Amino acid sequence: MNNKVIRQDSESHYYFFIRGLIRSQFHWHQFPSHFERTTQQHSLNSTSVFLDIPGNGQRFQQRTPFSIAEMAADIEQQIQQYLTSHTLPPGRKLHLVGISMGGMIAAELISKTKLEFSSVHIINSSFANLSPFWHRMRLPAVLNLVSNIWQIETREKTILKWTSNNPLSLALTPQWVDEAKQHPLSLRNAFAQLWAASHYFVGKKGKVNSFIYCCKADHLVNWKCSEKLADYWQLPLECELESGHDLPLDNPDWLAEKIIQRSV
Repeated sequence: MNNKVIRQDSESHYYFFIRGLIRSQFHWHQFPSHFERTTQQHSLNSTSVFLDIPGNGQRFQQRTPFSIAEMAADIEQQIQQYLTSHTLPPGRKLHLVGISMGGMIAAELISKTKLEFSSVHIINSSFANLSPFWHRMRLPAVLNLVSNIWQIETREKTILKWTSNNPLSLALTPQWVDEAKQHPLSLRNAFAQLWAASHYFVGKKGKVNSFIYCCKADHLVNWKCSEKLADYWQLPLECELESGHDLPLDNPDWLAEKIIQRSV
């Protein structure tokens, strides 16, 4: 999915978005339209590209790797293919945005890639070498999710319950159930993603301009996991006070504004 807003005689910005555990580009929901509107308000020449890892979304028939490093290599390949198949203008800037496990993938990618990113934005992520497991995913949420992993409607309601603080989000359940039926999750791929995310150690901050965002009302992942990364990378932490783990769903305008302000 690409959203384009064009302004002449300006830098061109390309944003690559990565979702989290057992989620796909579909689950950005209305965030792309909010992001596009914000780029228009800033008269920004931008293109947004929403990516899936193997095993999720339209790639549900593929096998998910068992490591964040392999997922990052896959995302890098997708971005390389995009850059090869499109004629990008001189002076273009690349940006990487990842939420939750997508943030782990983004952190890994910038540490290894030869691609030159201008900025990376990590949202509500956690890392095995920085935070205890009971902060990385709250035990009641884990038990609730695992016990309902194969009951599609209950699973999607459970995910919305733990990731969104907006009661109106439950109205999205039918759409999310339809998506889950069209692109079913396999047990093997679910386990691979859980294993990879639970074992990922983040490295030192690279040379890319990096920004970290958290939600202090996150009921799935303790916001202090983001604080640990900010301390480790010696960066400020951007905190939203009311949203749940799925910040792009609960407060898309706040997030879009922060990303654009910090990447131009």
